[in-house]
Amino acid sequence: MEALLEVVLQILGEFLLELFVQSLAELGARAVAPKLGPVLNTERWLPALGYTLLGGLSGAGTLHFWPQSLIHAPALRVLSLIVVPLLAGATMSALGAWRKSRGQFLIRLDQFGYGWLFAFSFSLVRFIWAG
Repeated sequence: MEALLEVVLQILGEFLLELFVQSLAELGARAVAPKLGPVLNTERWLPALGYTLLGGLSGAGTLHFWPQSLIHAPALRVLSLIVVPLLAGATMSALGAWRKSRGQFLIRLDQFGYGWLFAFSFSLVRFIWAG
């Protein structure tokens, strides 16, 4: 039972770290979206590339503060690489749906695909370089 709790807490820690950084990225994206909106709304690949790069750079930035993975078992790290981006994408999608119901301005990160892409590139960088 303790081992299961430890696994859940490790995955939850990675998820919360990723969600925190993704929230900071969203604040930044919301700040520049009114200026870049016309450019970014014409192409789908450009924001996808931007969120992939931003996610990877954010993951690399966290290595300065957390050079070790919060998950220690190799099999669980692989599981986390799959599960955590799915959870983060779903969370960003739910947040986007909540914003839409309130009539708020939406950005691409409020959609599952873009949220997942950011989170996956974040997780992939941490998976490769966090020991």
